[in-house]
Amino acid sequence: MKADIWAGLYHALMDLLGWFGDATRGSCLKLLERLRQLTPDDQEIFALLIDGFDGGQSSGPSGRQELVFHSREFPDEAYLTLRFKGNRITALIPGNRFAKSLQEELVERAAVALQEDAGSQVVSRYIFAERPLRGQFEVGDFLRLRPPPPDTIIGTDLDEWQKVCDPFGRNAEAHLGPPHPILMEIRVRKSSALMLQSLWMMRELKRCQNALTLLLATDIKYAHFPSGPLWTALFRGQRMENHLLTPGFSDLHGGQHDDFPDTQDPLVGTYDGEDYYGRLWVRDKELLIPKTLDRHLQLMRALDTEQANKFHRACMWFAQGVQFRSIETIGIPSFSASIECLLPRSEETTKSFDALVERYGKLTADTKPLAKQLYGVRSDLIHGSFAHMSDTGFFSFKNDDDWQTMLIWMLAKRCLIGWLQDPARL
Repeated sequence: MKADIWAGLYHALMDLLGWFGDATRGSCLKLLERLRQLTPDDQEIFALLIDGFDGGQSSGPSGRQELVFHSREFPDEAYLTLRFKGNRITALIPGNRFAKSLQEELVERAAVALQEDAGSQVVSRYIFAERPLRGQFEVGDFLRLRPPPPDTIIGTDLDEWQKVCDPFGRNAEAHLGPPHPILMEIRVRKSSALMLQSLWMMRELKRCQNALTLLLATDIKYAHFPSGPLWTALFRGQRMENHLLTPGFSDLHGGQHDDFPDTQDPLVGTYDGEDYYGRLWVRDKELLIPKTLDRHLQLMRALDTEQANKFHRACMWFAQGVQFRSIETIGIPSFSASIECLLPRSEETTKSFDALVERYGKLTADTKPLAKQLYGVRSDLIHGSFAHMSDTGFFSFKNDDDWQTMLIWMLAKRCLIGWLQDPARL
């Protein structure tokens, strides 16, 4: 009881001294303004707030876009209310118990977490390609791509269907893919604030994965969880068996390390031709890395905050389109959205869309009139006016729409890469 009284007197005294200090300086910055002086990134601010309160969060009253932070000591009281609109924090409102001295401590911890040199760590994730990567490829000291470690357990006996299709074992590596797993390893900053470090880790993994989907030739995909475990049919003992399995891929070494682990994989070379993004790579036996990958990733890391957000948002939509390209109602709107992410703010979206495709799409006399149709196709799908799989049949006069998905995939890739390497992109 006495300890609580003394703590209350201490914080009251600190608040009084803080008031005199603010009066002397002639300013009294609000908590959100002070945190924004440390970082303009609202995701980082939110992560720091989660680290700063030990009582969890709750939603505000129905209809309000706000979160309420609590403490374990007073779980029923609002220590801090965060209001937001979209993905932007609009206000931080301290509760009665969140004294100014406690706010000072929060700001000081945030400054340390954002500015300290806590070193780095290497985190990893598996991505998947239509062609195998035959060695390792490094980009500076922040990215490495390589095959799974040699001691990774990859089963061969679970499904016997391959033996029926290939009884003489002519394709001894059929169980390895496609899709072929590639280990993506990235160096990220460490921080004393665990939620901030988790944010940096997950953000870099997602951004790099999406960027590689754009910058590598064959479709780069990921272990997707559309509804949790999936029913999988296996052929064993001359009969079909049904098993509930979870998609994924893992090795024996875990996903976090202090540095890049040692490996005996040979270095792979790069493809030096200027036609890397102009080919479909149908007959190639391995994944080739373009010589421009290093430069493109460096350009990506050099973007300012606003440009980076636009580009990574575009890459996310592009990666989703690749993941579900066979479903036109997902693929076409996703590729279209990836282009729209790069458009300047304007009420004439269609005109801006056509202008950006004209600028970066490398259109020919044959493809230009087709490209003019794409935004209308996207609108028909988005607004429910047409869906190929529903509105046409095998004998339909309108069963040739596959070219639309392929064309907008190609144009989206050209637009995103062209925008990235254009110094006059603004």
